[in-house]
Amino acid sequence: MTPVSAMVMSVFGGLWIVFAIFSQRAPIPILCLVPIAIAALLVRRAIVVAKTRAPLAPRDHERVNKIVMYASAFEGVAIFVGINVLNNLGIANQFLPLLAVIVGLHFLPVGRYLPDWRYYPLAAALVAIGISGAMIPSPDLRAAFVGVSSALVLWTASIIALRERPAHA
Repeated sequence: MTPVSAMVMSVFGGLWIVFAIFSQRAPIPILCLVPIAIAALLVRRAIVVAKTRAPLAPRDHERVNKIVMYASAFEGVAIFVGINVLNNLGIANQFLPLLAVIVGLHFLPVGRYLPDWRYYPLAAALVAIGISGAMIPSPDLRAAFVGVSSALVLWTASIIALRERPAHA
């Protein structure tokens, strides 16, 4: 995992909680300031760490970008299809659990082809959160559980990526 992946995970961690807040029957938008502040602090730290690490070789950088692009394209298509299926089934309120499962699954090819084993526990945790969350009957509680849990998982992965010490040749 790189500082760039830490930045992305930090931002999406904040978005998970924002989604959870706005998925409530009576959302309180001011609460969004907390996850936004946490994400901003983690992004700032990632920028500082990125400046201390050697950049990837151009060939490696291109390879990583291609892997992430394909995994993200799969993720986007799966989300689009999944939302439509949920809407057609009349269970659109299962959006966040579905999103957690799809985001988790998108980390599998990333872990496989980078290769970086740390993406596998991240994938497993998000899939487990999505499946568990889907079983929560209350829409408000479901959204809170999936949003906060997913954010904590992504922020933890971000912190791990930032604490990593690069190998020296």
